[in-house]
Amino acid sequence: MATKKHLSNTEWGLVVGALLTVDLTMIVLDFFAIGFFIDPFIDSFIAMAFPFYMHMRGQDMTNSKRVVAAIITWLTAILSDGVLDFWWADGLYYMYLDKAEAEMEKLEAKVPGGKMMGKIGENKIADQKRKHDEMMEKFGPSKNATNAKTPRWLESQGKSNNFIPTNSIKNDDSIKNPPRKESDAMKKWKEATEKSNGEQVDIDRAA
Repeated sequence: MATKKHLSNTEWGLVVGALLTVDLTMIVLDFFAIGFFIDPFIDSFIAMAFPFYMHMRGQDMTNSKRVVAAIITWLTAILSDGVLDFWWADGLYYMYLDKAEAEMEKLEAKVPGGKMMGKIGENKIADQKRKHDEMMEKFGPSKNATNAKTPRWLESQGKSNNFIPTNSIKNDDSIKNPPRKESDAMKKWKEATEKSNGEQVDIDRAA
């Protein structure tokens, strides 16, 4: 198996030319009765042989774009009874993907540690997620506590019974409507009112 990953322009020209020859041959066969019988077999053979050749030449056939392109081309040919054969277009698309990957590798090679920086970024994101999960596990709401609002750090210290739940605060009228502190002027006014009321009562009794 060859270890070359990227194909040269010459080889791509030969590949696309061979696929175009196959398509033209099937178009010619469509003018005869045998074409409608043999074309599906040719399309099925190309659908297996072309990706296998690309794999043997070092192309990444785990790339979903390549797999989907081959499947779409094969389905188009089968459903049209061999009338719409575009394997040459599939070859051009594979060449485009190969050239794009080659340019990306060149760009990464020019940037010092390009690939390594990408891996470091992924590791950093995973580390931040792990720390977040640990904090939620330690300080987040407990699923097994009697009170769902009790944090885990209070449970670990045995203080969950002293924790005031949020719903109890909402239902406590004394907390929602705390008593107002009377000012000195209000106290004097009340004392004067009570005193005048008492004097009025004494006058009524004397009368």
